[in-house]
Amino acid sequence: MAQERCYDPRDTTLKFVNRKDDITGDDYESLRAEMSCGHAVTPESVKGWCSELLRRNQFIFTCPAEINGMTCGKEWPYHEVCKMALLTTKEMEEFELTMADLFLNLTGEIKKCPGCKSYVKRKNPSSLSVHCTMCSEIKGWLFIFCWQCLNQWKGPLPRADRCDNTNCTNEALELLRNCPETFINGQSWYMQPTVLCSS
Repeated sequence: MAQERCYDPRDTTLKFVNRKDDITGDDYESLRAEMSCGHAVTPESVKGWCSELLRRNQFIFTCPAEINGMTCGKEWPYHEVCKMALLTTKEMEEFELTMADLFLNLTGEIKKCPGCKSYVKRKNPSSLSVHCTMCSEIKGWLFIFCWQCLNQWKGPLPRADRCDNTNCTNEALELLRNCPETFINGQSWYMQPTVLCSS
């Protein structure tokens, strides 16, 4: 069983408080300290909450404490999360890698190469074929992957709809293709991008 993280009572940079953990509502025997937003936490509750946010694909850490039915929501700076969660160097590396992945995927302009896992920016937004210079250098031949399905490219170049991999589909187009015909005020709205389909 892993040992519980505990604040050092001699740490003068922390403001210790004698009240329940505002994240979990538990009244731990271990020391609680106050975050910049004024809420009481333990290292375990901060780490647990921030890990959960990362699992939910959120890389901005906000206080979940609820007071009188209202969520605090104040953003915690990353350096404060590291300090208050007592993250190890390895845990910080894991957090930072996850945060970087989430941020880069958010832009949609940068993706991870399926071969070498390095980040690649697509030069031509109208073509799904992307050349990875790192893989090409390592493999000794031109390595091209599909921006849509993230597999090694199959088929003729360039293409904007799909490569020849069997699992390569444009999810937005598939949704429209499978969208049922809807009538509003006697007009047909078949395959209109503005119509939301119920699944």
